[in-house]
Amino acid sequence: MVTGEQIDHIAIVASAVTWPFAGISTVLFFMRIFAQLRHTTQRSYWEDLMLALSWSFAIVQAVILQIALNAAKDLDVNNQPGTVPKAAFWAIMMNNWSFLSIELPKVCVAILLVRLFRPALWLRIAIWGLCVIINVVAVGGFIITWVMCNPVAAQWNPYKYPTAKCWPRSVQITYACVSCGISSFINIAFSVYPAIVVWKLQMARWKKLSTIGLMGLGLVAFAFSVVKLYYMTFLLADPAPVDLIYLCAQLGIWNRIENDFVLMVGLLPFVPSFFKACTNLKTRSSSSGSRFKSDQYYSINSNKQRKDPDDRLDVEMTSLGRQLKEEASSSLSFDRHHGGKLAKPASFS
Repeated sequence: MVTGEQIDHIAIVASAVTWPFAGISTVLFFMRIFAQLRHTTQRSYWEDLMLALSWSFAIVQAVILQIALNAAKDLDVNNQPGTVPKAAFWAIMMNNWSFLSIELPKVCVAILLVRLFRPALWLRIAIWGLCVIINVVAVGGFIITWVMCNPVAAQWNPYKYPTAKCWPRSVQITYACVSCGISSFINIAFSVYPAIVVWKLQMARWKKLSTIGLMGLGLVAFAFSVVKLYYMTFLLADPAPVDLIYLCAQLGIWNRIENDFVLMVGLLPFVPSFFKACTNLKTRSSSSGSRFKSDQYYSINSNKQRKDPDDRLDVEMTSLGRQLKEEASSSLSFDRHHGGKLAKPASFS
């Protein structure tokens, strides 16, 4: 059985590791909101809604984790009936909420991929099918926690309900492992697909690598999910309540980090749009004459790009007109009017 010192240590480590990532994802979220507020056309309301929900769920998860860690610090191994139930409840709730908070951002990534790359119909069906499957599985995992014991409180307070009827804990953990496996596969798929598409584009190699690296953060989330799956298998041994709290704290660390990284995959592509929005805001505060010169400069350079036969991507970009110039996305867009080629947006120029 773990000691109180070990629980205190893991609680400190969990807080120190997870909150910085929560802060980064929060900053990126509000940068994206600011960019959208400055953007006047073609707003993606569904994408905005899903990003807002994903960020909200992630913050709720972070708060629950901190409450669970505080309750774990108050745990007294010499007075388990009086201190274990509260700590166990929040530990179970923390990881149970992760079913929802980790999978929801994948919908945001799917919206981003479909909107920017416009894949073939069968590929769109596959992308949305994976999102539907994992979120249905996640909701099922969330529900299992509340139906596996009768009464429900027996799951975190076995001292008060020693004769309660519960499913074997292996049912819940096995289900969670399957869910984690599907989630890991989606993390890989949503990272490899844009990498393949971007690599085929006619653009500078450093731009390809930077774009692939940006969209490939899902591979980092995949690595975290594998580590999480490893720790999850220890729960199959049906640990004692104190050990259960300790293992849940370890899982909480990886759940939080994976959650924030998946969310950042959907938010990072909009960082260039944030700086562009800041630049546009500064430009609008200047005189109308300066704005006219800026537009004239863009028009002249667009004409120069059209005359350059060697830069096919720039030709495609300028042919999309001012609409693409004002696009808030920092990723790639698909041009149906130029032979089915992918056009390079202004954010990558």
